[in-house]
Amino acid sequence: MSARVVATHVWPSDIDEPVSVDVLELDWGGPVGDRHHGERMASDTRQSSVFTRGTSIRNHRQVSIVDTGELAQIATAMGIPRIDPGVIADNICTAGIDALTALPRMTRLVFASGAVIMLGGPNAPCTIAGGMLEGPSWSHRLDGASRNGATR
Repeated sequence: MSARVVATHVWPSDIDEPVSVDVLELDWGGPVGDRHHGERMASDTRQSSVFTRGTSIRNHRQVSIVDTGELAQIATAMGIPRIDPGVIADNICTAGIDALTALPRMTRLVFASGAVIMLGGPNAPCTIAGGMLEGPSWSHRLDGASRNGATR
């Protein structure tokens, strides 16, 4: 399989949306400078069947990776023209891994830089990232295009 990275982003905790970065610095806590960075996190609704909300657990979702092919499928299902890289708080956006979310856990992605990321599996949709598609910053990403018949 041959793919390429088309965009990298971090979402600093002091601003309202992710920002594009030329170089994505990763350490054991994930993308440095990202609001989700850290080796530990507070459990949330995704772990509610196992942990009381707010319990400190290992952060196993440090990096969010999406592919342009799957973003296109999601946009079509939502009735919108497109979802640009970074809009749903992804850290790495690739092109050429159309079935990224179907890859098994423990799949290793090897990047041209020599970095290797092991996939932990698909993540449930994030309500915050979903809200970014509905929020005021969303409209400038579509250049006036219509969403479900409503022009923004």
